[in-house]
Amino acid sequence: MLKKAIHKFIIGTGFAAVAYLCLITAGIGPTTTTWFNTLSVLGLGGVMGLISMLFAFDEYNFFFLIALHFITTVGIVRIMMLINNWKFSFETFVIIILIYIIIWVIYYIDQWTQVQRVNEALRKRR
Repeated sequence: MLKKAIHKFIIGTGFAAVAYLCLITAGIGPTTTTWFNTLSVLGLGGVMGLISMLFAFDEYNFFFLIALHFITTVGIVRIMMLINNWKFSFETFVIIILIYIIIWVIYYIDQWTQVQRVNEALRKRR
């Protein structure tokens, strides 16, 4: 369980780092970065990764878990923006939704690829 939590934290940190760099590059994020900004993004990104452990609860409806994950993620992003004194607007919310969708697409492709590799390995064993 701890190993899985550490893995999810690291994955969340990686996604947060990429999103942060993309926002800065696009001129949407902060124009200057500080150690506090960077560490808060990485730390809270890791927390967002931990939140994805919600999907281990098979007894709940998948769409309920996605909604809960999304609301929690937006809440964490909002906290991050508050502690860094970053502007939150409708445009920001739309960008958060787009980033959320992009991350889900990347995650889906990664999972699909892993399933294909496992299936191929199983086929070769037969």
